[in-house]
Amino acid sequence: MAGPELTHATHWLGALAKIENVIGKIDTPTRRLINTAVELIKTPVVCINCIVSRERAGRLQTHAIFVGDIKTAFELAAQISAIVHVKSVPRKYGKVLALLDEHYDELWVGGKASYKLGGVIADGGELLIYAPHLKHVSITHGELIEKFGYAPIESVSHMVEKHPELGCNLCVAAHLAHVAYAGRIDEQGNVQPKYKITLASGLDESICEKLRLGYVDHRAVDLNAFLVDPDVLVVPDAGRDLYMIS
Repeated sequence: MAGPELTHATHWLGALAKIENVIGKIDTPTRRLINTAVELIKTPVVCINCIVSRERAGRLQTHAIFVGDIKTAFELAAQISAIVHVKSVPRKYGKVLALLDEHYDELWVGGKASYKLGGVIADGGELLIYAPHLKHVSITHGELIEKFGYAPIESVSHMVEKHPELGCNLCVAAHLAHVAYAGRIDEQGNVQPKYKITLASGLDESICEKLRLGYVDHRAVDLNAFLVDPDVLVVPDAGRDLYMIS
């Protein structure tokens, strides 16, 4: 169920479906593929779904547990997760300041700050990820991520076709597209990222340039100025919850 073939396939399928169309949704192409895979297993499968959140003190809180067949248990759990893990805001913002959850010490997982906030960032806007504690792109996949950089799925698809090493690592390819979130067409008809991503982290400017991300020295970021600006959405513990327009 969680071998490399299916893991690469599910991640890439989610990327091809475009993250803005599937994140926060129950019925997706990826979920249908998983359900179909389960039907091929002759041994009875019992699914355990836990809805868990992390309190500010760091302790984990369990809100509900559903046990049963994989389709029903998942769908019931997702309904509770929509209450626990999804935050609503009334509009999109031109600038979002993501105070990255300190549990995410690599961009491989810290990229959640982008794809969980992308739905509330205006076209041409900016996501500033503030994470002085983040000092690695990825211990496991960093070399490949730095080689290709973050880009919308349209661009990543071309890279996958052209470069076999990325085609053999579709989880990484999906990550590149997920973090970039979505594309938009510029005045020349070219696909560009929907919004700019800037890192104020422990990564230096040269690495950010390889990643196709903006850079700012985290020591120069005035957090108080953002907190009092009504046109900026400040998100604490960014990456934990999914933000959507109410």
